[in-house]
Amino acid sequence: MDAKAAFHKMAMALEEGGQDIRRSQQNIEAATRYREYVHTLQIPVLTLEGRFLRWLARQLNTAEGTMVATKVNVSAVRIELARISSLMSEVSRQMGPQVWQGGSAANFTIDLRGHSRSLEQMMARILEAVASMNAVPMVYDVPEIAPVAPQPSAGVFNQVASVSVSGLQRLESALKHAADALPGHGRRLRTLMAEGGPVEVSTAQCQRTASWCAGQARPMKTRIHYALVSDNVGVTWGTPKWGMSGVPDVERFGTGQMAELARLQAQAYGKALQAPDAQSRTLLIDVAASLRENGKDTAYLATFFGSVKPGSVGTLAHNLHKQGGAENSAPLGVDDKKILADIGTALAVLSRKKDGQSVVWKAMGGAGSDMPGQALLIKLSDPNVKWSSAVLVELSKAALRWRQKYPSYEISVSGGSWGESHTSVVNQPHRKWWDDWGINGGSGIGDTDLKRLREYDPALNLLGRIIHQNDTSAAREVVSSELDKAFTVKDADKAKAITWVTRGNGETYAALLAAPDWMDEGTAAGKIIALATRPEKGHESQAAENAAEIMRTVAWWNETGRAKVDAFLGKGRVPKWMPWLHDDRGPDWFSDSRQFSAEYGAGLREGLLRMTRMHIPAIANSDRSSGGTVPDIDPVTGRTFVAIDGDEMAAFLRTFPANDRHWAQLGVDTQIYRQKLFEWALRNRSFLSGAQGVGWLDGNLIRAYVDERTEREKLTKKQYEDVQKRLAALRDLGGTVLGETPVGKVPGSGDVYTMTTDLGLNKIKYKEFEKKVKEIDDRYANYSDQFHVDLVRAYRRQLGTSIPDSEIEALLNKKGVLSKDESALLVTWSRRNLFGTTAQSGGQKIYGRDIVGAAQAAFDHNTQVKTKE
Repeated sequence: MDAKAAFHKMAMALEEGGQDIRRSQQNIEAATRYREYVHTLQIPVLTLEGRFLRWLARQLNTAEGTMVATKVNVSAVRIELARISSLMSEVSRQMGPQVWQGGSAANFTIDLRGHSRSLEQMMARILEAVASMNAVPMVYDVPEIAPVAPQPSAGVFNQVASVSVSGLQRLESALKHAADALPGHGRRLRTLMAEGGPVEVSTAQCQRTASWCAGQARPMKTRIHYALVSDNVGVTWGTPKWGMSGVPDVERFGTGQMAELARLQAQAYGKALQAPDAQSRTLLIDVAASLRENGKDTAYLATFFGSVKPGSVGTLAHNLHKQGGAENSAPLGVDDKKILADIGTALAVLSRKKDGQSVVWKAMGGAGSDMPGQALLIKLSDPNVKWSSAVLVELSKAALRWRQKYPSYEISVSGGSWGESHTSVVNQPHRKWWDDWGINGGSGIGDTDLKRLREYDPALNLLGRIIHQNDTSAAREVVSSELDKAFTVKDADKAKAITWVTRGNGETYAALLAAPDWMDEGTAAGKIIALATRPEKGHESQAAENAAEIMRTVAWWNETGRAKVDAFLGKGRVPKWMPWLHDDRGPDWFSDSRQFSAEYGAGLREGLLRMTRMHIPAIANSDRSSGGTVPDIDPVTGRTFVAIDGDEMAAFLRTFPANDRHWAQLGVDTQIYRQKLFEWALRNRSFLSGAQGVGWLDGNLIRAYVDERTEREKLTKKQYEDVQKRLAALRDLGGTVLGETPVGKVPGSGDVYTMTTDLGLNKIKYKEFEKKVKEIDDRYANYSDQFHVDLVRAYRRQLGTSIPDSEIEALLNKKGVLSKDESALLVTWSRRNLFGTTAQSGGQKIYGRDIVGAAQAAFDHNTQVKTKE
């Protein structure tokens, strides 16, 4: 150790700069000899040479006392080379006869030695190139890669090996680490050497070795899977060495070996569920990981899922829950969810393969056989791997039926005589499903329990997957599918009020989506509705029919259903208008209002608004006298729509007036359509038809607002006018938000399916929103004045040029809100302007007052609101 102390003393003196060039060269030679001595002692040389290397870097840059900057950073290059050596040395150290012998072990060893040798040669060339570029002598040794002991060949026909599971796991980890890291070291070396000029030394060996390591890691995992499962089910391969496991072993596992592995894993899977022991969870984790790793091997997946007990995969989640061990009293632990995620991902892959769905259904059991468990497989599977739409449809429909029998809350009713009263739960005919999963429930539910109920709710999980996949095909099929007779309500008026807590009135699954009791406020159901009614090319008719069916279902709820539910939930309780005393039978998280104990949640309303914005023509074609039943084409937009009865349309639109933000958004969308409708009428000389659509459109809106926001049978004339002006004010506010005005440029379409862009009004605070509405002048003497303004706007677009009247043209180009007098000027001009003649021979002249008069008549026809002075 005297040599070590002397070296340190010398290095410190050198670092302080007290040596000349000649002495420096001598010290370099001495230090090099000392480095070789230290290496024999297996002492970390880089640590001992820290001070010396810093001095050496300075001295190597010095020629005859003059400092010269090096082109290549030697220290950085050495670090990269040392790390390459370390990576491959770790692979060599983890490989040996105590880890793996026989089978293809000898070939692996030969290949490993070859790659190590090639890497050492590459590193030597790099050091020589760096020395040449820096014009200094090379004084560093090439980092050595630890050698691996050679193994005798097992022979061509010996395809069985003895392995240590833990040893192979460490070897596989080292291979993966090298595969991941080597390419990066190669890139950094090229970057460092490029600083010295054109690089003639290749680092491609890093990539070649990385590819080899990755290729070896995959079959290494298969050997591990074979060893674990063989030990578990008691299968012996060959005559393994003492303390080791025998496994089939080839360089590349073929279809036969993978099929055999799948059968053994299916056997071990069944054993782990039927007779669990301390090793069962570890075994299930490994089996699930194997399925994920071999997700591209359809034959392997089909063999495994075809060999397990039918239905056992569907019940896996609940079996894992019953085995216990989850953290924080959760139904499932982290490992449990990982198992379900891996197995679910494999099922998702198989569900999209030819003939794969039959195997999937066999393993999972029939749709709904274990609804929460099946849904968890869907939810936890890899979000980047899509499920078959057909599987999602069947499971989603089953989940919607399931929640009719197993709602996620309790409704209690008191009964009995005075002094002998009792309380009973009336909405759980079977059992509380959450008890099966160890989740608390009932009226006193806490935030944690509510979160877990949502997390394990099968309907939310399945609808959520359709939404995540943006699977419009699945959404359309779910919504349009006819309900089984057992779930069809023959006479809605005679059905018990509790029926309408979990569903709406209708004969398709749309009725099971339109419900007030969704735990997520109807967010998932609303998004499914929006997907199912999106008029994608080739599916316009189905989307329009879905929208019409949903409108009818919601209309019935607004007109009849919620009043029935309110009477049931609030029976014998303090009225809703005394909220400080009121208490109803529904859970605390039910959405409600001042009038009703149960309302559609905010998420469901958002989805219905989205749907409505894609089907504005249906509103304009729904009148009180008749309602269509088949899809039709709107000549204005080319959209497919299904017109429903005007009374039903007004009832449906009652969904939105309670939220002024929704009403403003819908107001702007319908106004844009109104202008397009006027433009179409002028261009095609279909004045009466266009005016009629305009009147029906706004008549439905105003009637819906009156019915929803007023409680009197008759309104005063002023109240009725205020309702109309409210819509006008909200429309103007929407135009202001968009940077437009009602008489300005038409806003551009926000996406392919809606009439205009989202206003984002939900981001505006309520007080600010009301303030903006009040700032808009009351400048329309009556509702028909709005028709005149939009008619002029449409006329200008139809002309494609400026209006000859310069004063009117100036008003149309004005930014901001028009004054009351300016609006009146536009209205007066519209009334007197000749807009065209009818198409008949000797056509009749049509003025603005004629068009708006026809629109007003259609408007009055659809509103039918009685007023008094």
